[in-house]
Amino acid sequence: MSSTSALPTTSTPSTRTSHTRTHVVITPVLLRGCLPSLGHTTVARRNYEGQTSHGETTYVRTITTPRVETRFSALDLHNDGEGHEDQAALSPETEAAITRYVRSVKEALGLMPNVPALPQWGDPSVAFERCTTRSRMRHLSLLTEHTARIYNEGDEGREWPFTYRLYPNDQQYSNNGGVLPGPEDQPLRWGDYANRWERAVEGAKNLDELDAIPEGTVKIAFTTDIVQPTRLNRISRPEGENDTNSLQSWKLLHPEISVKSRVQDDSPEWIKRVESAQASYDRSISTAIASSYRPLASVDLTPQTRVLEFLDDISRNEHLLFDYAAHNVAEEVSFGVGGKYTDEDGEEIVDGLAVKAAWVDPDTFEVLRGEPPRDWRSQAERRFDYEKDIEKGLETMGKDLEEGSPSGLPEEVWGTWEE
Repeated sequence: MSSTSALPTTSTPSTRTSHTRTHVVITPVLLRGCLPSLGHTTVARRNYEGQTSHGETTYVRTITTPRVETRFSALDLHNDGEGHEDQAALSPETEAAITRYVRSVKEALGLMPNVPALPQWGDPSVAFERCTTRSRMRHLSLLTEHTARIYNEGDEGREWPFTYRLYPNDQQYSNNGGVLPGPEDQPLRWGDYANRWERAVEGAKNLDELDAIPEGTVKIAFTTDIVQPTRLNRISRPEGENDTNSLQSWKLLHPEISVKSRVQDDSPEWIKRVESAQASYDRSISTAIASSYRPLASVDLTPQTRVLEFLDDISRNEHLLFDYAAHNVAEEVSFGVGGKYTDEDGEEIVDGLAVKAAWVDPDTFEVLRGEPPRDWRSQAERRFDYEKDIEKGLETMGKDLEEGSPSGLPEEVWGTWEE
């Protein structure tokens, strides 16, 4: 994510004692972007006597609003008199004052809307990206205003026993002592979200096209997803082999994918009754993807390999899978009445049945089949745990390369997602 050019906002320096100072660092954190999405709604039905009967659940097109929150970290720094500062424990009085300050800032932010006008369903991906950017900048602007105002007003007539500084992005915040300790504190990766905007907008367009197809057509919505990420694998070596410090005992496990499909509710009744026919279309889609899609390996295992390379590899493969499925496979599986199509051997296919297959993103697919979309918190927690596990695996690999690894160690995999 590109950082803003605005300078960090800071209070007037002051010290609690001649050797100890308390400093609060603050930053906005973008947790979720603006996306086209589906939600459930229940439509009440009336019977022939005019009485309301049980409702019918259907889906409604919505726009997910950006989510920007504020994170604070308190640093109590003790100076040893020689220019070196060490972290010290906050006094109860100072900790209570910081709590009051943070609460006042959050209350002030809660009174002001920080979400700009939302784009419309069907808008291009740049509109959703622009909305997300404006929402974040709006939050930063309000945060700048309220942190300064509340600090200058003081603590019930007294000066606050700390200084503060507001950083415009999480990188500067972390570089200056700020901590983002948990999964719900981690900012989204802008590059990953740019790909997700493209996928979500493409899926929304595909759903509109699927809904607009006239009756009599078999309508198939399908989705693709990464179900296991790029993982780090240490291979076991038999007892008695010499210790080794080479990379031969280490390899990557490529992402594993899933393909799901469903026949839409407004398809012909017969296809909804014949499960074998539905299974046949599902196999056709899965086979088309399996026959041509190959994960793109982009991590080069060296002593300098970092977690970021694993994250980039997952993102790249997820988007590659989407691009192939949404265009090549969807076209391959779809048939129009009267059209001319050929199979893999070049033989003409004669089929009087119209079929339209369309890729939708995984969250949209879940709603189509009556399930809630994936919660962003669970996704954040999964990524957080994954990063920690890969980091642990890379540390183990580095130690093995430096000191050598004994034979007889069991095979081990780092980075597996829990089901």
